[in-house]
Amino acid sequence: MADADVVAQFNKDIKTLLKQIDASPLTVTPSQITHVFRSILSPSSPSTPAQTSALLVAMRLREVDRRADVIAGMVELMKEFGHKVEHREEWGDGFVDIVGTGGDGQNTFNVSTTAAIVVGGCGVKVCKHGNKASTSASGSADILISFGCALNSLTYDTLPRIFPSTSFAFLYAPLYHPSLASVAPIRSSIGIPTIFNILGPLLNPVKVKARILGVHSEWLGSVYAEALRLLGAERGMVVWGEEGLDELSIAGPSRVWILDSTRPEGYRTETLTPEDFGLTRHPLSSVASGTPTENAALLKKILVGEVGREEPVMQFILLNAAALLVVAGVAGGWKEGVEVAWQSVVNGGAREALEGFAKVSSEV
Repeated sequence: MADADVVAQFNKDIKTLLKQIDASPLTVTPSQITHVFRSILSPSSPSTPAQTSALLVAMRLREVDRRADVIAGMVELMKEFGHKVEHREEWGDGFVDIVGTGGDGQNTFNVSTTAAIVVGGCGVKVCKHGNKASTSASGSADILISFGCALNSLTYDTLPRIFPSTSFAFLYAPLYHPSLASVAPIRSSIGIPTIFNILGPLLNPVKVKARILGVHSEWLGSVYAEALRLLGAERGMVVWGEEGLDELSIAGPSRVWILDSTRPEGYRTETLTPEDFGLTRHPLSSVASGTPTENAALLKKILVGEVGREEPVMQFILLNAAALLVVAGVAGGWKEGVEVAWQSVVNGGAREALEGFAKVSSEV
């Protein structure tokens, strides 16, 4: 429990911040926001649930939580509070990641998880960071647990024993960001998205050299791209399927924001279609998610070669895996990326990547 002086100072700080957020014009800075959240997230937080709720709702109503500079500042703060993973020389220049915000309401198959496994099967070091489903039938963690992966064993202490044995790994977010547990009941009681819904995909604790971030809404695309730039990322792409999908869509066009240091804003915007990858369009209904157990069964069929290249779900996977291979610099173009990804499936590389991870995660 915080002492009286700390509580008194916090009460003063949060009242000042709330007044700044309520003011017109809006001049509040990221440092002012992170200063207050530092107290809220501390183990002996002086904040009451009412105060934290008021701040989260005020930020949402004034759209402060949609500012790239605020998001970047909060990511840095959350990493301070999270368990750190020191990068090791044997891990090379870093990992690649592909993750979506969720919340798109489309309930599609776990394509980002499967694409990550496929890319890992190409020999690329992939470290995915995620959670269980909140708005869909099956999240990344759900399908991997159903496949036999012991995600709770992959702590920051055991992680160094994982990577030499596999090219694919998955970090279960709650193990690395325990401070989020203190605000979870408050977020649930509010019942609306808050800045914490936006932060998740940016909180991978390992060194990420290239990533794809899927967003549930078009407005978030440029915001995420700018946040990545502010955080010092060099290789990255933010994607939004025009059906409202937080992946590259197999059903139609997708808007993408690609980091590009030659542009004044730090990124360029393009529209990609399945045809750009040499693939065919399929309705999202043909790539719908099942339960975690059903998805795990489908994933196994995919990895052992029982799902053909022209099947909708395979094309959906190849589309997103190819994009990650291009962003990571492994493939020189979208169509080449598809071929590299497909070889990972047919030569067993993807299967070995997942089976290797499942095995080593149960042994640490």
